[in-house]
Parts: sequence; C-alpha cells; structure tokens
Amino acid sequence: MVSDFVDEHNGFLALSDTEYETAKATNPHIRKYTREFLEYGESKEGYWTRDKFIAQMERAIKIAEIKYPKEDGWRHVWVFDHSSCHAAMADDALDVTKMNVKPGGKQRIMRDTTWNGKIWKTYYTDREGKKVAKGMKMVLEERGVSTVGKSEDWMCKTLAEHSDFKNEKSMIEHTLIENAH
Repeated sequence: MVSDFVDEHNGFLALSDTEYETAKATNPHIRKYTREFLEYGESKEGYWTRDKFIAQMERAIKIAEIKYPKEDGWRHVWVFDHSSCHAAMADDALDVTKMNVKPGGKQRIMRDTTWNGKIWKTYYTDREGKKVAKGMKMVLEERGVSTVGKSEDWMCKTLAEHSDFKNEKSMIEHTLIENAH
C-alpha cells in the first residue's frame, strides 16, 4: 500500500534537495517525502490506521510549511478523498454511535463539551470513584429532552442533532486547526 500527498504545483509533495538540506539543519528528523509504504497483513507491517495517517499528515504539514511559507501569503488548502481514515474521530470524540441508551456498559468516556453555554460532562463518578459513561437517555434528559416512550433510534438521531455532537470534528480537522491550517 502507498499513501502520499499531491502538491498542485509540483506533483507529489516533497522537499527539493536544497530545501531538505536547509530544513535538516534545524530539524534533523524532517523527511524529504510524505510518501508512506506499508506491506499489509498481520505477519507483515500491520494495517493502515488513523494514527499512522495522522502522523503522515503532520509530516506533510511540516513539508508544506517549508515549501510554501505562510509569510509569502500562501494559504494551504487540504483536500482529502473519502477514506474511512480521513473521517476518523478521536477516541474521546462526541459520537452517539458509540453510546448505549443507559449508563455504563462497554461505552467509552467521551470528552467534556459545552452545550447551551455550560460545560457538560459525558460521565458521572460512582461511589467507588470510577467514571461511568452516562448514556443517551441520561444525556438527553439532562438537556431537558423527554425520552419517555422513545426508541433507541430516536434518541440517537435526536442527540446527534445537538450542536456539540453535530459539529464534532474529525482528527484531520483537529490536526489542521492545531497547526493553524
């Protein structure tokens, strides 16, 4: 498998020999190319994952910033195809598809969020001091939405329309924002 970034001006995103040598002086870990090769399979190099892609993307951002410094007025525009890696969310992302109807169980703890101007926690702490995920029913009821007689599908669709869940960003978006792109 090969993964790479394309630069509309020069083909594949890579540093020239001169750019690479100059960049190496201040960042000895810089790579000349963004290209990644992976031999698929458990007995080989494993599988292409969200984390491997984000690491590759962070390298691509560094290369793009060297090739096209922001001082030049260049605006970096990143376009991605529709790969499942590209839509991947962080482990603690607000995602109703990862929630149970009721508290606890195998659902994961999601990050704190802001909803209707208040900081809201996705969990509560039980008597033993352990964090317990709230579940869709509890979250909706805390937000003033009655769940009496409502199905799991209805709760999922309703909570997914709440602004904090609806506007959750993918890991790509978080990475670009963190790097001011």
